[in-house]
Order: sequence, then C-alpha cells, then structure tokens
Amino acid sequence: MSKGNILLIETATEICSVAICNNEKILSSKQEQVITKHVSRLPLMIQECLEAAHLAFKDLGAVAISDGPGSYTALRVGASTAKGICFALSIPLIKINTLQSLANGVLLSETNSGPIVPMIDAKRMEVFTATYDTNLEAIKPTHNFIWSEEIDLSYFAPNSILCGSGAEKIFQKIFEQRMDIKLSKIKECNAEYLFSIALKKYQKMEFEQLYSYSPAYFKLPNITTPKKNVI
Repeated sequence: MSKGNILLIETATEICSVAICNNEKILSSKQEQVITKHVSRLPLMIQECLEAAHLAFKDLGAVAISDGPGSYTALRVGASTAKGICFALSIPLIKINTLQSLANGVLLSETNSGPIVPMIDAKRMEVFTATYDTNLEAIKPTHNFIWSEEIDLSYFAPNSILCGSGAEKIFQKIFEQRMDIKLSKIKECNAEYLFSIALKKYQKMEFEQLYSYSPAYFKLPNITTPKKNVI
C-alpha cells in the first residue's frame, strides 16, 4: 500500500474521462465527449495521463472506477479496462457511485447548503438519480425517476440543487412551481470528481473483489431482434 497514485476512470456516460492523483492532488486529467468510442479512446487517454504525470503503470497503487448507473456498454468498457490493469499490476479496485461523484462535483465547485440531486439522462423523461447531503451521504438511494404530470413535487426536498446530464429537462418541468430548487452548472461526469472519494476508500482499504466485480448498470441495454430478410 506504499504507492499512493490512483488512476481514476469515468465512462458512465458519453463522456470519457481519466485522471491520476496522489494522496494530495490531481496530477493529470483528460476528458473527451466520445459518445460510443470509449473502447478506442480510453486506453490512449490513460497513457496520455500517465505521461503527463511523469508516471508509468508500475507507479499506480489502485484504480478507481465510476460504478454507474449509466450506459451499459460504456460502463463495461471502463470496468474491463480497470480490472485488466488491476489484474496485471496486482493492485486493488475501488468503485464509486457515479451519482455520488456528480454530487461531489457540485460540492467542489459551487456554494450550496441544500440537498444535491444528481441526475443522469436515461432518455425521454427518465433519469437515474439519488439525493445526497453535503457530506455525500445518501438521503435517497439510487433509483430511476420518470417525470409525469402527476408527480408530487414534494419529492424534491427544499433548496435542492439538481445536477448532471438529466437535470435540465426535469428542472424545466418544475422550476415555476418550486422556485427554491436550483440548477447546477455541473452537467457532465468527470474523473476528477472521483478523487476525494477514491482517496478515502483507498486509505480505508475499501476494495472490490476483482473476480466478481460488475458495474451497477441499473438498466440492461435495449436489445432488439433484427427483422428477418424476406426472400
């Protein structure tokens, strides 16, 4: 446990983000909107971050992965890459809830005293969400939220701040009736938001079993059966 450098990987959404930290600060980071190209960009971004931090793979002490919820395929890419590095280097894997990471982004960049409600777009009027206090403790656990006109707006605690890729579409439905609720400028995931959470887990040795670890997909992919060709 002497190596304190942690590789941070975020692939839960259309954003592919990588960062490297030690026990004090972020050493390097890179972020791209890749949509469906995580598998081709992630290894290159990891190498670029290592070079920018003047480190090699052997200098890593752990890998922290954004655990979901999010894109099924993108999460698989991140998880398989992280597990491969951990197996090869015999270093531990740390998982971090993607929604908790987004909430941490708000705490890092904005002044806020109310509950934080991160939302990841799940298409149409559905989001993956949770609610966190300012200590990043879950007030409401991870779940899916589907907007309808019948939604009781007391669902949102007073002075809540909404963030993430799915927040704006929900905010637009409620802001006239709940003027106490705010919309954060934090819209996208970022590996840097994993930093402080990953460091605490690393110090407490809260690691995952590599053989059994699987991301928290929360929602399986929508796979359709192709139509048969008519001859």
